[in-house]
Amino acid sequence: MDDFIVTIINSFLYVVTFIYVYSKHRTISVGVFLMFMYATISLFCVINYNASSHFWHFSFFSFLYLYIVILIFMKPFMKNRFVIHENPLSSYNIYRTIAKVYIALAIFSSIVYFPIALDSLRSSDLADIYEVAHEEKEGNLFSKFTNLFFHVRYLGMVLFFSFLAKEKQSKIFLFLLGIAAFLPVILATISLASRGGMVALFANFAIVYLMMKDILPKYVKRTLIIAVSIIIPLILIYFIAVTVSRFEESSLNIDAGESMMYYLGHSMLTFNYGVMDTIQNYANGAYMFDCSSLKDIRFGTHFGTNFITFVGVLYLDFGLVGTVLVAIIFCSYFCKIGRRRYLDIPDIYLLLTYSMLIFNGVFVLGRGYGIQLLEAWIIYFLLKFIQRATIGRMHLRA
Repeated sequence: MDDFIVTIINSFLYVVTFIYVYSKHRTISVGVFLMFMYATISLFCVINYNASSHFWHFSFFSFLYLYIVILIFMKPFMKNRFVIHENPLSSYNIYRTIAKVYIALAIFSSIVYFPIALDSLRSSDLADIYEVAHEEKEGNLFSKFTNLFFHVRYLGMVLFFSFLAKEKQSKIFLFLLGIAAFLPVILATISLASRGGMVALFANFAIVYLMMKDILPKYVKRTLIIAVSIIIPLILIYFIAVTVSRFEESSLNIDAGESMMYYLGHSMLTFNYGVMDTIQNYANGAYMFDCSSLKDIRFGTHFGTNFITFVGVLYLDFGLVGTVLVAIIFCSYFCKIGRRRYLDIPDIYLLLTYSMLIFNGVFVLGRGYGIQLLEAWIIYFLLKFIQRATIGRMHLRA
């Protein structure tokens, strides 16, 4: 089958699935948002292939396999809209304390990143900053500390929306919590001259909003919409500036417009031609958990391990069958959460972490992401324990 026809069929599958999910949910849900993302990327893949067809050689089975595994991971969001109808702050005092600790961590992280971000904005060579920052961040003590903060950043967004939905909250407290949810990520992204952080932050905001919009007061919704309408153009300006700078120094000999197309339109192509057609030896979890033995593994990919989708990352570790088994395990667990009548803060936090895995995974999933998932589960069970212990003490007092 002709490669171009294969890419069109691949895109057709995602577009039809998006239409199906939207018609089923009849609103913009988390599942609709995520499937729209994948449908859009699949269309960009067609355009990108048409502009550089000499690079690629595809098999229909690889695209079909990728599509099926993504659907398995997406099933919880296709089956359930995950719309919150009751405020999840079941233990108000303990979560207010956690929010205050989060604000303190965010302030410290912002202080660390602010001068670096300022230097980055003043620089005319964002591409060089990107390379240097990624080389130096491993040995930076402050970066290691702030990385601990970023592992709980999803919790900050959930807390922010939960307190927005709660009546009679201090405006100063809400303002500080909102700053804590956004500013550290923005500063860290600018410091690294990166684009992905801004995109992920927007997705983070959008997913929590879609889950909790029904419990937000109307005036809060209006305020958020106005704020987003102002911020999105600023993010686009930054995104374009980084893209232009990055690809002026690139060896690909393409302009900024072509680089955007390359950025958005090659992850699925790279999975098909570059991963699934060549891998012979698997990492057995070393990539996802960033094991020291990883340096001894020869993957044999055409394009390295960047932009291969999160399914590609799992495929590097667990192979054809193992990847499907991992998808089924995740799907079963989150479908079980979807059957609960009441979702609390830990549930929403874990759902956000899972949905961001799927969202980020359409592009690139970094080495060691499995450790972040384990940390998310630890935080989830810790919050559940604290929450139940607090409620138990309240019942004893009553």
